[in-house]
Amino acid sequence: EIPDELLEEVAVDELHLDLLRQLGLRSYMCVPLVSRGRTLGTISFAAAESGRRYEAADLAAAEELARQAAAAVDNAQLYAEAENRAQAARALASVADGVFLVDGGGVVRLWNPAAEAITGLREKGIVGRRAAEALPGWPEVETRVPLAGSLGQAGPRAETVPVEIDGRELWLSIVGVELEEGAVYAFRDL
Repeated sequence: EIPDELLEEVAVDELHLDLLRQLGLRSYMCVPLVSRGRTLGTISFAAAESGRRYEAADLAAAEELARQAAAAVDNAQLYAEAENRAQAARALASVADGVFLVDGGGVVRLWNPAAEAITGLREKGIVGRRAAEALPGWPEVETRVPLAGSLGQAGPRAETVPVEIDGRELWLSIVGVELEEGAVYAFRDL
């Protein structure tokens, strides 16, 4: 319920109080939109001229509506996130530079099509394996490649390193960026 004393308490001045009283507010509910332990917003209900007062059954209905609305909002956000990731994956698949991600444990988690084309090393044989085992000469190459601190930071210049793969020598220009998950490297065949 919204007693007149509450209106007096929240009003900033007499004009504001008069306007609030003219609205005829009598009852109010505000329920959170919660999904996966996160509060996404709220839904507010106000009854005015009708004089209706919300009761426990109204609150239960509002809470159910809020649960369904929260699920819909969360699903929409998840869909948008999935779309963004799909766009990033399409962009990564179409760049000419080889790109790969090595996690904090030294395991290759990503190997793009350009990396496969440049080196001849197939994604199936690389992803999920330790870089030191899957990438010929990686322990020596890794020590020569300086890592930038983050994606937004200007990084060091690319390092040119020779790599021998299946009897052929490649000269790769490679640069790396350190991430929370490990490090991402980009390279091209010179």
